[in-house]
Amino acid sequence: MSYTWYKGPRCGREHCPSKRYRDDETGMPVCQNGHEHPELRKRAQQDEDEFLTSSQGRTTTKAKERAEKEIQRK
Repeated sequence: MSYTWYKGPRCGREHCPSKRYRDDETGMPVCQNGHEHPELRKRAQQDEDEFLTSSQGRTTTKAKERAEKEIQRK
């Protein structure tokens, strides 16, 4: 099974220098050496929620504009 690795803050658990993380099967961020980081899970979820909220209106507006242009062409 291949994982998608992403960069984050230095792990620091047991003097671990890793800055690479992946999400395990439960969605828990785990560093390259296997240390779990539940605090990163909360922050990642907040970032995702903010992204969805901020881009949602913009996407809807663009879709409406495209629909209006198609109607005007006909």
